[in-house]
Amino acid sequence: MKLSIDMKNKKGSLDSDVEKLVEKSMDLHEKDWKDKFSTKHIAKKELLELQHKQKIEIEEQNKTKKNWIQKIIEENRKTKKLELEDRRIREEAERIEAKKLIKIKIIFTIILGILAIAFFTIGSLLGYASGDPNSGWHALSVLGIIIGLAISFIWLPGNESKKKK
Repeated sequence: MKLSIDMKNKKGSLDSDVEKLVEKSMDLHEKDWKDKFSTKHIAKKELLELQHKQKIEIEEQNKTKKNWIQKIIEENRKTKKLELEDRRIREEAERIEAKKLIKIKIIFTIILGILAIAFFTIGSLLGYASGDPNSGWHALSVLGIIIGLAISFIWLPGNESKKKK
């Protein structure tokens, strides 16, 4: 430490080395302060490094967890997509079957309608032509009416509603 005073210019200056002053005061107070300081400094440094490593490990675990969750979400999405595709294919097949069934019903209705009209017309005409009210030809017209009623049984809901449930 230097102290210089200039009386002519009325100036003064003080130069000191802070590190040396601190070391001198510490030496007076404790003899092994340097070892304690370095030990504390090293321990603090090691603690910070350990905390940093733990933080990195936690971030890695979170990343792994996020990747795992993303994989599960992706698998669920794929499963849903496959289920929807399977359901769409099944519904398309059911729709095609329903169209085939309706076509078959229409064909049977037309055939039975033609038979019913033909039997009823022929039975009625031939029954009236014979002039006998107990003629067997009237039975043919009744058969035509029964066949006409059978058409309604084709269109009654039956097995279709049971299949859907």
